[in-house]
Amino acid sequence: MKIKNIFLFLISSIVFCLEPKEEGPNTKYIVFSQDKIKAEKGITISGTTVLVENPGVYLVTGESKEGNIVIKSDSVKLYLKNLHLSSEKNAPIIITSDKKDVKIINIDNTKLKDLEDPLTTEGECAVIKIKRNSIVHIQNEGTFKLFGNCKNIIRGIGQTSIIFDKSEGEYIINSNETAISADGLLQFNGGIFTIESENGDAIKSSPKDYDDESLGKILINNGIFNIKCYGDAFTAKNNITILQGKFDINTQYGYDSEVFNANVSSKGFKVTNPEIGSEIKIYSGDFYLNTADDGFRSNRDLTILKGHYVIYSRDDAICAKYNLVLGEKDAKLDELNIRILYSFEALEGMVIKIYSGKILAKSIDDGINASGVIKKEQRPQQRWNFTRNDTGGFNWTGGFNWTGGNNWPGGNNWTGGNNWTGGNNWPGGNNWPGGNNWPGGNNWPGGFNRTDRNRFNYSQFNNSDRFNNRNRTRRNNTNGGRTHRGGTPGNSSYCISIFNAEIDVYSQSDGIDSNGNIYIHGGSLNIFSKGFGSDAPLDHNGNFTLFNSELLGVGTGGFESVHDGIKKGNQLYCYYYGDKISEDTILEIRNEKDEIIKEKVIDKDIDYIFYSSLNLNENYHFYVYNEQNRIELEMIFGFPEEGYDDEDLNYYKDDEENKNDDEKDKNDDKKDTIENTKPNTDNDVNNNNENFSINLKTSLLLYIIYLILF
Repeated sequence: MKIKNIFLFLISSIVFCLEPKEEGPNTKYIVFSQDKIKAEKGITISGTTVLVENPGVYLVTGESKEGNIVIKSDSVKLYLKNLHLSSEKNAPIIITSDKKDVKIINIDNTKLKDLEDPLTTEGECAVIKIKRNSIVHIQNEGTFKLFGNCKNIIRGIGQTSIIFDKSEGEYIINSNETAISADGLLQFNGGIFTIESENGDAIKSSPKDYDDESLGKILINNGIFNIKCYGDAFTAKNNITILQGKFDINTQYGYDSEVFNANVSSKGFKVTNPEIGSEIKIYSGDFYLNTADDGFRSNRDLTILKGHYVIYSRDDAICAKYNLVLGEKDAKLDELNIRILYSFEALEGMVIKIYSGKILAKSIDDGINASGVIKKEQRPQQRWNFTRNDTGGFNWTGGFNWTGGNNWPGGNNWTGGNNWTGGNNWPGGNNWPGGNNWPGGNNWPGGFNRTDRNRFNYSQFNNSDRFNNRNRTRRNNTNGGRTHRGGTPGNSSYCISIFNAEIDVYSQSDGIDSNGNIYIHGGSLNIFSKGFGSDAPLDHNGNFTLFNSELLGVGTGGFESVHDGIKKGNQLYCYYYGDKISEDTILEIRNEKDEIIKEKVIDKDIDYIFYSSLNLNENYHFYVYNEQNRIELEMIFGFPEEGYDDEDLNYYKDDEENKNDDEKDKNDDKKDTIENTKPNTDNDVNNNNENFSINLKTSLLLYIIYLILF
């Protein structure tokens, strides 16, 4: 009996009397052991539940198959280390209503499981449940694994705000339904999030329609997000704001899923509220999206300023119901790189403004479309000849391993230091799309290189020296003979304005289509539309102006030839409309010095080519050729009415004021949205970790010896 008491005294002394060096209240220790809990005096234990009822610092460890912690006080720091908790009755961790300044800090190796049955559990079942009007910080310096059969993994109810503080650890989350959800604010300041949601959304801030007080906002200051989910990856009622981060997203098994369910929303990023002020706004970031629904979808506005984007989407790649803005005024073009490699429609909105960027858009329907947003057909009509492995190993491999462990795609460096598209650095290294080197010095699409033309077999050209222009006299008048598809009159609510960008569009319908106006005031555009029929490189029902830009349109004359609709401009244009030119033919444009200005592969049978630039003159020559023939096209030249339009005059109007407003918005987004959401920067985790780890290991060893002997 004497020996037994000595062991108990040693254990108690080591576990509870040795305090880590830190400022503030004394640290209190809690140890779970199967169905028992060991805790210091002042901590209430009810069965297998620990009640934290006073402010302070608590360190929790141990293992229990049926245990949980309930925080019922403000100003609590809960450190977790080597803690394995599960529960069939309730959430392993619960924070009650109206709690402020609560911090959950994982030191390392914590596993939490909620084993409740969602069919029989009343209310919100979750792994970490946060009740109404609370503010909780979560920080992770090691491995933090959370699993659940329940409705949510981390759930904040009502006006709750959950802030994930900057940290180096990885969250590994497996969810039956929603992974992370809060009705108020979800804020991410850093960390690695590897999430798989079998039947629901990944990250969600969607209060009920009748809840007008909760923020319904997601704010991402930074972080790495590897997400595979059945529903939406990110969805919010009012706002999604991203300052920077890295995102690898797969929804409902990808854009080419064979088991696609059209009744499930499976978008990459979604904002649902159509009211003014609701918006998806992205300042920068690296994005790889493979979605069975829209890539980006806002029921109000959507703004993308900078960053790198690769998108495969079964529906629209980037879609706003009202205003869609891409790029920034006077920005460098390569600060925004968008590659839409599969989509139904690539870019869609009511009003679309493109200020800068390098954009490649491939679409089954229209490439860039200003119209009312409608639901598209659900199954891909064809698959482009692109590999989905854009990083040379970007595969979902076994559970949560993206390209080996959590290196995404290598050392978490997505655009720097890693060869992207196999041997070529993108966006640095080869110019994309400038210079047409995409990738490895080959012209895109088709990989054609002028030095090895003989490797292609082409259909024969017409044997005549020049193509014959059909119906040329009907089309000499720039305004004559134009028929709008469907006979819809122009609507000034719809507008596409392009001020400066390098844009390549390859569509199976119209290349650029507006139910209203199209204003082009700069940039370089290569538009390849459907080869024959009523679709065209550019289609509009309002005004079309062309200033200070280079525009190549390839496709069909049909009812909507580009040159028929030009209202105003300041540059010469020319066009060919005649006999068929076969796919895999090379189009070559040479200036008066016989220098090659542009060279493109024609990717389908076409009968119409349009070209305009500030430098164009009647001494330019246009050739099409294959391995057997080289033929010069007979081009018809014209000049639009000179003048300006409202869009051009308004471009720099109040520009300084708008610039200041944008900077103010960015600073506001950087700030915490509500009081007490400043990221936790305490250093006491590292200060306490080593001492506590030694104490814990020693005490546990003595406890095991005690169990064996007694």
